[in-house]
Amino acid sequence: MTAFAGSALYAQWVWSGGTTVLSGDYRTLNVNQSMEFIDSTAGADTYREKIASFSDIQATWTSVMQTGATALFTATAAGVTGTLTVGPSGTATGQPKIIMPSVSQGPSINASYSDIVEFSATFQGSSAPTFSGW
Repeated sequence: MTAFAGSALYAQWVWSGGTTVLSGDYRTLNVNQSMEFIDSTAGADTYREKIASFSDIQATWTSVMQTGATALFTATAAGVTGTLTVGPSGTATGQPKIIMPSVSQGPSINASYSDIVEFSATFQGSSAPTFSGW
């Protein structure tokens, strides 16, 4: 398989107010899928037994904050629902695509005295994601 640079990323947030492309000035985008487990250990078990339970997915996006980012604050305000679409290697035919119905957990700002200001938002999956190709 051929490796690719992170600069190929395409990401967009579609919400009731429109479509916001997140891949323009992004720094990082992390998509994490996880699984909860139920402890089914009982009786004479000598090793902890577990049953797979619910899956979860969350994405955190960080970008360079631009002046006049009011629209971004509105699009990623806590509680805003929408769909996050991520193409880790771009949008060429056959490349992977993740579609995540989500709720934004709200924006965060990281401002350091001698560094560029960063803007980030975390999107919590609200139902099953779709993994497909473009």
